[in-house]
Amino acid sequence: MKIFKRNEDQYTFFSRLVFFLFISILANYCNYQNNIPEQKLDFGYTSIESLIIETFRVVKEQDEKTFDYIRLQDKEFKKLVYPYLPEAKQGITPVDYWSWLVPDFIKGKKFLFEKMKSDIELVSIGKPKKILQFGPIKLHRNIPVTLGRPDGRGGYKDTAVYDNIFTAIVEIDGLYRLFNMTVD
Repeated sequence: MKIFKRNEDQYTFFSRLVFFLFISILANYCNYQNNIPEQKLDFGYTSIESLIIETFRVVKEQDEKTFDYIRLQDKEFKKLVYPYLPEAKQGITPVDYWSWLVPDFIKGKKFLFEKMKSDIELVSIGKPKKILQFGPIKLHRNIPVTLGRPDGRGGYKDTAVYDNIFTAIVEIDGLYRLFNMTVD
């Protein structure tokens, strides 16, 4: 019993089968791509300035819980930032990298909470000294902030510029989060 009458029918059948398989594979691939969860921050600030202003507001209110939440969290770091850092390619584990940041962050947090107990205020915010691009993320490094005491006439006295408090702010899809801070 013959299935195909002519070679042309056999050729048409196999070409349609190959085309159908190709389209099926392509459709499955596209569907898979659409089901990949987006790598985004849960929340973030729309600018470096708004992040720093909010950070100082929270510090002024001595709200440590909110302050800790403003910082990029460990899980977010491992998922969204670490894979793109040069250290990831050098074999440094995310746990090791994160543990290097924690002492600096604690020291910076302590400095801010103690310093801001007094009448010191945020006077101005400068531009990052360096912006590093790693794949889809940007690290804004060493953002200078000027702190001062109100002089009672609308100005400030005893001003000082610190570029080591906000040593790293991460930007992911236009949202900013505090990545690290150091105070030497």
